[in-house]
Amino acid sequence: MTTTNYIVTNGDGTSCHSGLSGQAARDLAQQRANERREPYFVTAAGGGDGERFDPEPVAAATESQLMTIRARAYNDTAREMARAGVRLTHDQIDEADAVNLGDADQRRASSGAVAWLSERLGLRVRQTDTGVECTPV
Repeated sequence: MTTTNYIVTNGDGTSCHSGLSGQAARDLAQQRANERREPYFVTAAGGGDGERFDPEPVAAATESQLMTIRARAYNDTAREMARAGVRLTHDQIDEADAVNLGDADQRRASSGAVAWLSERLGLRVRQTDTGVECTPV
């Protein structure tokens, strides 16, 4: 009986681990994709087509999370956001800040809510077409 070894690589083809069994390679690829917010691939050591693993989506902000963000409170809800991340729309960011710094794009760029999520909760912030995605580092 032969065992196939698998290689886990990131989007630019850099190998991050080799010699894994199929399920271990798949689990590692999904974990890395979620951590680094970029696709990872699993291929058989002999080559061939790889299997792509995209980051799982970050959950949209709940009303409880929005209340915590508005209050800039460090509580159980904030700790859960720090562990799992959160996604905010542009409207949610604007509403959470409720400051008038000029046009909407300028408000988003200097968002107190986004800064709090980044600085206080230690989340990595990535702009999206619909808002921001904040994920654990």
